[in-house]
Amino acid sequence: DINELTLFRIFGNKESLLDAVIDYEFDMDGLKNSVAIDVTGDLEKDLFQLLSTMRSLLRSRSRVFGLMMREISENEIIRNKLSSFPVLMKAFILEKLKNIIGSRLRDDIDLETAGVFLASYYLRSEIMTIMMGKDPFHELNDQRMKESILIFLNGCLRRDEI
Repeated sequence: DINELTLFRIFGNKESLLDAVIDYEFDMDGLKNSVAIDVTGDLEKDLFQLLSTMRSLLRSRSRVFGLMMREISENEIIRNKLSSFPVLMKAFILEKLKNIIGSRLRDDIDLETAGVFLASYYLRSEIMTIMMGKDPFHELNDQRMKESILIFLNGCLRRDEI
């Protein structure tokens, strides 16, 4: 309910407005606080809680993500901002995975590779949903999240931990 003239008086141009929206919506400290989970030691439960919280967080910002995706090819500010977001999210997810899985990880598995594998499944599905209204490949629901967590854990855990 703000007059367009007022917006441009405050921000100057579309790029500055988009820059401010992105900074507000994707503040990593705020996101980290929003995805705070209590690690219980139940790997399936902890990973489900982490991924469900992240899914809700992304869905709550779906309009901003959609706007960014539409503008990314033509707007360098958005392209630069959006390119840094996955790097920050990866670091955040790896930190959480270290807390959740810890020493249970197999010695021959790289935590970063495992974390990227797990995060990619969820982020791809959420991006498809944001862009197309649903994921045409594999719609993500709670049951599929649980199944993918089991697949992930079976591939990553030491055999005595499964």
